[in-house]
Amino acid sequence: MNSFLPPILLEPFIIRALIAAAILAVTGGILGSFIQMRGMSFYTDTISHSAFTGVALGVLFGLDVSYTAIVFAIAIGILVLEIRKRTSLSFDTVLGVLFASIAALGLFILTFLNNVRVDLFGLLFGDILALSNTDVIVIGVAALIVLGIIWSIRQQLILEIIHPDLATVEGIDTRRNDIIFGIVVATMIALGIKLIGIILLSGLFLIPSATSYLIAKSFRDLIAGAVISGFISALAGVVISTQLDTATGPTIVLAASALFVISYFMRPLIKTNV
Repeated sequence: MNSFLPPILLEPFIIRALIAAAILAVTGGILGSFIQMRGMSFYTDTISHSAFTGVALGVLFGLDVSYTAIVFAIAIGILVLEIRKRTSLSFDTVLGVLFASIAALGLFILTFLNNVRVDLFGLLFGDILALSNTDVIVIGVAALIVLGIIWSIRQQLILEIIHPDLATVEGIDTRRNDIIFGIVVATMIALGIKLIGIILLSGLFLIPSATSYLIAKSFRDLIAGAVISGFISALAGVVISTQLDTATGPTIVLAASALFVISYFMRPLIKTNV
């Protein structure tokens, strides 16, 4: 049976990449569906850049960059939501202000790291083929926790999207849900940087959900389609990159983009209700 597969696909580092990409794509597809319907698309870019600044802070103070990236991303995620709640500024304005400020802070910190070697290419575009077994386990466990949390509040999140006024009348704590959702998204984004990189990471969260949105007939279809699209994109991207010797992260996102184009041309043939 193995003879039908290129030998390189059986290498341990490729198998780890396939597993990690599939986990992130499936989780990203589910989160991306909620992100899109909640109008938080730019949120992913802001959080990914904040994770970069978290990495820079970790290097500056000699701390574990994995932890500083996650903690800083979560902190900024909560800050975004708090500013949105406490001011009359639009969500996009808040994100724009923090996006620029955090990116500037990260670049400012880099000026103090002249004698420290920082893998900027890996941060910007990811290095999924360099994952260890521990990395894959951490991503898998985090994904299970995140999906468990989303499952436990899924009905409240959906009601907030469809009927926000009714959700308030029903006594749903929307502020708590916003913070919980922001934290889980920030966590997966911070963990995903090593796989896809800062620049392209939002694509793995948003493109599959956008692809599904074009042809979905219900919110359930939207999530299912996003998961399938993300899963196919992840596996295809890893396989194609190994065959063409291209960067894996960009190849995964390009595969997702190709599915989006196909979905766009299929839309006239399908009546959607989302």
